[in-house]
Amino acid sequence: MIVLNPKRERDAAMRQLQKIRKLPLKTVYYLSFFFLIVIPILTVLNVALIVLNRQFRQQALENIRQAQETVIAELRSDIDVMSMRLSHLIYTNNNEILSYAAGTDTYDGNLRYEYEQNL
Repeated sequence: MIVLNPKRERDAAMRQLQKIRKLPLKTVYYLSFFFLIVIPILTVLNVALIVLNRQFRQQALENIRQAQETVIAELRSDIDVMSMRLSHLIYTNNNEILSYAAGTDTYDGNLRYEYEQNL
């Protein structure tokens, strides 16, 4: 930084200092309190809230993913159990169920009714 006129700068600094000295003590106290206490507290609070908001969002998304995975696992388990039951039902008694189901595909109403009743 090049100083062209140190006397002029010193005079400007003195004028600013005199303006500050002309302020009442109460005003200086409130300004100091505001700039040295209130603003730093608000800044820290704002940063903390932003960080907490981000963490809450991440936790909520993780909980949703875990719930979805649980539902998927339960549905797959239910599908496996039901398919096993269906296969046991179909392949018992020498495929009797399959022959009854095939018998319902007829135009004869009485025969169809009989096969439906057997099912």
